[in-house]
Amino acid sequence: MADDGLGPDRKACPAVRGTHRRQRGGASQTGAEPTPRLREPAFAAILRIPRTGGPQRTMSIRRIGVAAHRGPSNQDDAALVAQAVRAIRDGQIVVLPTETVYGIAADPGSEASIARVREWKGRQAEQRFTHHLADPSDVDRFVAAVPPRVRALTDRYWPGPLTVVLPGKDGGTVGVRVPAHDFSRAVARALGGSVFLTSVNQSGEAAIAGPDEIAATLADRVDLLFDAGPPPLRQASTIVRWRPVPQGEDFGELEVLREGVLSASELETLAARTWLFVCTGNTCRSPMAEVIARRECARRLATTDDRVRAHGLVFASAGITALTGMAASDGGRAAVRELGLSLDDHQSTALTRELLAAADRILCLGASHLVAVRALAPAIADRAELLDPRGGGIPDPFGEDLDTYRRTRDSIQRAVQLRLDEILPR
Repeated sequence: MADDGLGPDRKACPAVRGTHRRQRGGASQTGAEPTPRLREPAFAAILRIPRTGGPQRTMSIRRIGVAAHRGPSNQDDAALVAQAVRAIRDGQIVVLPTETVYGIAADPGSEASIARVREWKGRQAEQRFTHHLADPSDVDRFVAAVPPRVRALTDRYWPGPLTVVLPGKDGGTVGVRVPAHDFSRAVARALGGSVFLTSVNQSGEAAIAGPDEIAATLADRVDLLFDAGPPPLRQASTIVRWRPVPQGEDFGELEVLREGVLSASELETLAARTWLFVCTGNTCRSPMAEVIARRECARRLATTDDRVRAHGLVFASAGITALTGMAASDGGRAAVRELGLSLDDHQSTALTRELLAAADRILCLGASHLVAVRALAPAIADRAELLDPRGGGIPDPFGEDLDTYRRTRDSIQRAVQLRLDEILPR
C-alpha cells in the first residue's frame, strides 16, 4: 500500500543504474549494474500461493477485542463491504487489508472523514493521501493524463504494489494505486471508485503491517479492523513520481520516492527505451558510442549521466564476435578520457538474439555489423541501422595509435549527435 507521505518531507532514493527495458541484463552498460530479465513480477507468484495445510483464514471483523468471522479472505462480500463503507462515512477509524500492509481508510469525498484520519495520524494538511482505486481504468478520473511510460508500469504492476504520483486535474499532484486485494477494491468501488488508505501508524513512526499487531497495540484507537490475515507481501508499495520536462513526455523523469516491493532499477528500466550499439569485439567503438551517447543525452536533458535512464533512455553495447568480460582497449579508454568519460569498468558482451530482441533501436558501427545483426535476428531487421545516418561505417581503430582512436571517437560523437537530433533537440 502506498503511503503516502507524499509531501515535501519525502526524500528521493538514490539513482540505481541498470539495464534496458525488454532484456533485463546482458548487454554491456559501462558503469551500470545488471538487473534480472523481464519476467512475471515476483510479487505475483506470492499473491497466487494457495493456502494449504489447514482451513482457509476467514475475514474477521474486530471491534476492540470482539471478533465476528464472516466469509473467506479476499471475498467480495456485499454485507462486509457495506459495513465498511458505512463506518468510513460515519468518520470511524477503519482498517482495511491490502497485499502490502494494512491501511486506515478515508472517504475521498468526505472532508470530515479525511480530517478524522489526518488527526488520528498527526499528519500535516499538505501531505495528501493516496487514492486506492477499484480498477485501473479509474485512474483517468483523478489525474490529468497518464504518460505512455507510466502506463507501461501500471499495465505491468497493477493491481499490485506500485503507487504513481502524477499531475492532478487541480494542478497539484495525485498519488494513485490499485491494490491487489479484492475486498479493499470492492470498498473503493462502493465509495465511487476510490478509497484513501494510509499506513497504520503515527506520522514519522514505522507502519504496523499486519492485523495481529494492530489489534494488539491499537485496540483502543481503532474502531473497526477487517482482518484478512497477514498481508502476503508485508512491505509497503514503491512510490514513483512523474516529473514533466520541457523536452516532452517521452523524456519526463521517473523519480522513485520510496523503494518498497519493487526496486528503482526495475521500474526505471521497464519504462525506458534501449539503444544498443554493435561493433566487432565490444572493446572500442561500441563502448565509446555508449558512454558518448549517455553523456550527450544527459547534456541535452540538463541532468547527470546516471539519471538518463530515469528520463527514459538506456544505452548499451555488444560485439558480434566479442569474448565476454574483456576490458576496453587502451586507446578507447584514453580517447574518451579526454572527454571526461570513463571506460575503466567496461566488460565486453557477446551479441545474442535475446539482446537484439530486447533493444528498441540497434545502431551498428559498420556495414558488416548490420549484415550480421540482420542475419542473426531477421525479425528485428527494421530496428537495425548504421549509427551514422549519412550511411558510412566508422573504421575500427583497434591496434592503431591514439590519434586514430581520437578520429574514431570524433566520428562516433558526430554520428551520435545526429541520431539524438532525431528525437531530442540540442
